[in-house]
Amino acid sequence: MFVDQGLKEIGFKAPSTPLPSLTAGRGLFDVLLGAVLVMVVAFSEETIFCGYLMLRFRYLTSSPAAAVVLSTIVFTMGHGYEGTLGLSSVAVMGFIFALIYLWRKSLVTTMVMHFIQDFLVIVLLPLVRR
Repeated sequence: MFVDQGLKEIGFKAPSTPLPSLTAGRGLFDVLLGAVLVMVVAFSEETIFCGYLMLRFRYLTSSPAAAVVLSTIVFTMGHGYEGTLGLSSVAVMGFIFALIYLWRKSLVTTMVMHFIQDFLVIVLLPLVRR
C-alpha cells in the first residue's frame, strides 16, 4: 500500500481497469474464499520463488545476491498484468521477501508475510473502501 502510493506520486501508473476484488459479493463466504485463495497464492509463490528458484539460482551462480535478484526478476515478471505501478511494488515486496528468506532461512516467515500483505490489500481493503 505505502509502496504503491509512493510510486504513484513519482509517476508510475496502475492498470486502467482495476483488478477485480476477491470479495465481490462482500459476504462472509466471499471473505473466507478470498482468504483461502490468498493463502494458496502465498504458499505456492513463496515455495516456487524462494524455496525453489532462489536455491537453484544460488547453486548456478554461487551468489546469494544474484539468487535474490534473479528470483525477484522472475517473480516480478509474473505480475505484468498489474502495470508499471504493480510491477514496481511487486518487485520491492519480492526483494524484501527474498532477503527475509535468506536471513530467517524459513519459508514459513515469508509465507505468513506474503499472506498478510495480500490479505490486507486484496481482501480487507476493498471491504473498507465500500
